[in-house]
Amino acid sequence: MQGSVLLEVVIVLSVMTILVLGVVQLSVYNIRTSRMVLDETQAVYLAEEGIEIVKLLRDDGWAIFADTDRGTSYYLTQGIDGWEFSSTPVSTGDFSRTITIYDVERDISDDIAVSGTADEQTLRVVSSVSWSHAGSTVERSFSTYITDFLTD
Repeated sequence: MQGSVLLEVVIVLSVMTILVLGVVQLSVYNIRTSRMVLDETQAVYLAEEGIEIVKLLRDDGWAIFADTDRGTSYYLTQGIDGWEFSSTPVSTGDFSRTITIYDVERDISDDIAVSGTADEQTLRVVSSVSWSHAGSTVERSFSTYITDFLTD
């Protein structure tokens, strides 16, 4: 009788240990997933904000883009007169945001194309945000076209 009670106690303790370990692992997984989703959401907002800042810069004057090298990644900094491009790395918390500007070409139908005639009044802007997650670098990017619609 005492042997069977001892066996029942060992079995109950084993089952309880397995259940507790399962709950702990599930909790750790949920925390990691929540952190990943939070980071992803923040990165998306930062990338979208980067596009909006470039649009603000465009509205202040198209000439600012004449000073940027095409295909070069720039960081956005807030200077005395507002936002500006910088080659000095800038981080927003755990995130690093870059803006890259590319020339746009149009084909004979005036559609954006890989090759054709350069469109002096249109640029492609890529806003990229990177951060470290679980020992690797993750990056999210958004791309859009901006035009110099304020030209007379």
